[in-house]
Formats: sequence, C-alpha cells, structure tokens
Amino acid sequence: MGKLDLMGQDCDFKSGFVYNNLMYVAGSHIIEEISNSTWRELIESIVFAPLEMTGSVSCFREAKETGNWLKGYQPHEGSFVPLQDDCDAIIDLVGPAGSVHSTARDMNKYMNHIIKNNATAYTDLFWQPVINTGGHMSTTEELKTPPFPTTARYDDYTISWVLGEYANSEILMHGGDTFTTHTLIFLSRQEEYGVFVSSNGGGIARSKNQLISWYIQDLLMGNDPWLNASTICSFPEPWKKAQSSPNEDISWSQYQETSSVELKRYAGNYSSEIFGNVSILFQEDEGLGFIYNRINCTLRQHESNDKLFRCHANAPYVVSDISISIADRILTVEFHDGYLISNMLEMETEVRFNSANSAAMRLWLCLAAVARLLWVVE
Repeated sequence: MGKLDLMGQDCDFKSGFVYNNLMYVAGSHIIEEISNSTWRELIESIVFAPLEMTGSVSCFREAKETGNWLKGYQPHEGSFVPLQDDCDAIIDLVGPAGSVHSTARDMNKYMNHIIKNNATAYTDLFWQPVINTGGHMSTTEELKTPPFPTTARYDDYTISWVLGEYANSEILMHGGDTFTTHTLIFLSRQEEYGVFVSSNGGGIARSKNQLISWYIQDLLMGNDPWLNASTICSFPEPWKKAQSSPNEDISWSQYQETSSVELKRYAGNYSSEIFGNVSILFQEDEGLGFIYNRINCTLRQHESNDKLFRCHANAPYVVSDISISIADRILTVEFHDGYLISNMLEMETEVRFNSANSAAMRLWLCLAAVARLLWVVE
C-alpha cells in the first residue's frame, strides 16, 4: 500500500476509466481499518456463511488443502503445458483482487441472491452506472455493429460489476482470473438468469468462455443460438476476418538457443522502487537468464529482431514474448502477449528498471537463490 504513490497517474481523478486490481486491495484495507476485522473474516462472515457457500474459501492455500482447485495449463506450440501447482499462491498477497476460490454450486447460490433480491437498495446499486469504460472491460471482440447477427456491449462500470447488454437484454457481468483459471459471470434481472463459466486453459480460456456464455444466454432467453460447435472455434469468422497478433505465428524454431556476445550488454542487476529487483544473466550456451522473485526463465533472442525475446519459465510458469532494451543504465521490459507473466509481476505493459550493480544487489541475489533452493527442497 505504501508504494501506490510511486505509480504514475494515467488520467485526472474521475476523468477516465482505468481498471486496477490494487484499488480493490486499497478499498479492502480501508474496510479492515474501519471494522477491525481482516478482509478474509469479513468475506466469510458477510457472504459465505449467510449464503451457505460451504465450498468457497478466500485464499489459495486453503483451496488447495480442501481440493477446491484445478491444475492450470497454458497454450504452447499447438498444445498445452502445465503450470506449476502453486503459481496461484502469489495472488494471496493481493487477496481482495482475486483470491476467492469457489464452486459452481456456491456461485449458483450467489447469483440467485443477487437476482432474487434485485429490488433491494443494496443490489439495486449494481445496476446504476458509475463511469463509462470505453469498452475496456470486453473479454473478446465486441458485437456492437454488423456483420454479427446479435449485439453485445460492456460500457459502464458500476459497483464492482460491468453493466451492459446482450441481445437487447440488460446484464451485469464480470470476469475473474487467476494464473490457472478464468471465470465469467453474467446476470440478467430482466430474464432472471445467471450464467457462470470457468475453465483452466490459460489465456485462451478468456475468449472461449465469453463465446460459451453467449450460447448459453441465447438458450435461456429462448433465442436460436447464433453460435455452434463450428463457429465457436472459428469466431469471429465467418462474419469477420480474424486478426492475428504480431507474435501469433512465431514459433520456438525462430529463437536462438545460444547467446551472442552482443547480448552481454543486457547482463546486470536492475531495480525498481515499485516492482523490486531483476537480474539478467549472460549464459552463452543457453540464452539470457531472467530472474525476478520466483520466476527464473531463459530469454531466447529472435533470429531477425535483436530486441525480441521469448521467455520460457523453467517451471514452467509462463511462455511470453517480450522486448528488452537498455539505454543510459535503464532496462526497459515490454510485454507483448504475456498475460500471465505481466500479471504475476504486477506490471504494466512496459516497465523500466534502473541499473543496480552493487554489492547490496549481489547480496540480494545470493539470498534470493538460497530462498529459492529452500523452497524447492521443501
């Protein structure tokens, strides 16, 4: 919390929409100070207990102990690779922003509570727009205009919900991510339905969950679904040509397994008051090493772009394409499509680290290496 003032301000107060998980942490901190209770105690006593959500917990460790947890997978080279079992544990540090683990049965109880009590002053707040998001809360391409056979929009943010519409019906929706799971909830007080979709397929699950939810909502509203088993896979085609990301077709074969002498300029220790310490190691036979807390990965340089690297964690935690550059002793790291790694580091898309080649930094690296060894042994 003490480091929030070190972050830059993207826009003037109440002049724009910037979604930020740390604001949920800040809000929960205020509630804790007022109530003299922890956020975990409050969520369990105010939400879980009254609704008899017996399968829901408020931290990863407890979820894993009770078995209410799924192993995560990340798309890689046309297949899926498993994520390390405890990669979700770090989310407990910012619990109010995403450490609740629940079940479909429990979420059914929660959705029923909101829909059936939509006339109360409490739940009516959910349906009152607070600020326009400019479409920033969409989980996939928006269906605002033709050629799509229906419409969907998510433009307004309310009290912790996104207010919009699907097929001309007003809805509330929100997504929730951990590193292993992506979840979406949709609520309609007009049609009196709730939809809960969750899967553990990494970043690709985000858009697929959205498509599945549209199909289910069509069935609940009595509409003929415009999506089917074929078009869910081909979306946005055949209605609109799909746009590939800049790095979508890049394979591991285009990355060099060894480091050129020129890459030595990146080697060093770097620090940021907000994001902590990073170390880049020159490994002639393997590529550059990238160490940040519990992330320990190899950076392999692209054969035709000397600033583009692919980061593959040894665990593996993540696979990501990044650009790195250094000038005036400042290391700039830009994440292109590394949704998981950028969120794990609690970073923006582009982050700058100052050079910190010092005895203190070397001591930190030694301590970090010992801590990592003890963690592996445990």
